Amino acid sequence: MSVSISNFGNSYDSRPDIVLICPHGDDGAEFINQHNIKQLVTDPVVFDKYNFFKTDRGSRELTIEIAKQIVAKSNNLMVEVVDVQIPRSVLDCNRIPGRELRRVADWNNNQVLANELSSIHTEVINLVLERLANMSRKGVYLDVHTMADYSPIGASFDVNAPALEEYHEDLEGYVSNFLVIDNDLQKRSIDLICSNGSTLLADLSLLHGVEQVLQNSGVPFARNRPYALNSRIMSNLYAETYSGLTVDFLKGSLLGGSKDILFSPIDSYAVTEVAAPFSRALIERLSY
Repeated sequence: MSVSISNFGNSYDSRPDIVLICPHGDDGAEFINQHNIKQLVTDPVVFDKYNFFKTDRGSRELTIEIAKQIVAKSNNLMVEVVDVQIPRSVLDCNRIPGRELRRVADWNNNQVLANELSSIHTEVINLVLERLANMSRKGVYLDVHTMADYSPIGASFDVNAPALEEYHEDLEGYVSNFLVIDNDLQKRSIDLICSNGSTLLADLSLLHGVEQVLQNSGVPFARNRPYALNSRIMSNLYAETYSGLTVDFLKGSLLGGSKDILFSPIDSYAVTEVAAPFSRALIERLSY
């Protein structure tokens, strides 16, 4: 199964205090080759660009850095990182069953593969839920994502809907709408994804702790903007069942502030800086 489980902490005893979920941090090159995805898409070159864009670049590095900081700065806290290594561009493991396949191919004409991918999706989300259920009694999770720094042209204003929908006939157009930056009103900030409608589902102590350290650090953030919890995503189920928080970070903040979110390299110093408020808030949450 394309999921990596990593443990951090000197006294790890198989029941972590913190589970860090990274559902979209891998571009899934091996997965794409194994399932011959490029033979199904309209334009393999455009698909490569779309795949690279849809990957939550920097989220894996950020997740691991948060884990390392927690272990270095705390007394015997145990952390588990759940890293899903499946391309979000094809199979979205943060969507509920029935909504997992992205529109990069005509799945009606490839039903056997579609069924196989759906089975893989079920196995992955069951494993993530298993790892969350294995947290210590007072354990919390952080569900880590990254997003484009600017809302796309033509984006929906409905926080419960995708910013845009992709279609296999025009993946180039989909990506291009996110890369045109001409209006600072489209600029996003860190999104603390904590509510479904008027119902707050995130762990309140962790949410308030994160907000406090971000405010003290002068880092802009918002609740549920541009995205919120909804019944179509697994993050919503995690929040309904366990104590934790989903966060969408800005890709540019992990690339040294670059606006070129497609090709700029991950900046290790930037990752360290972005991780610091969250490792601190998680440590403080577990000290109660």
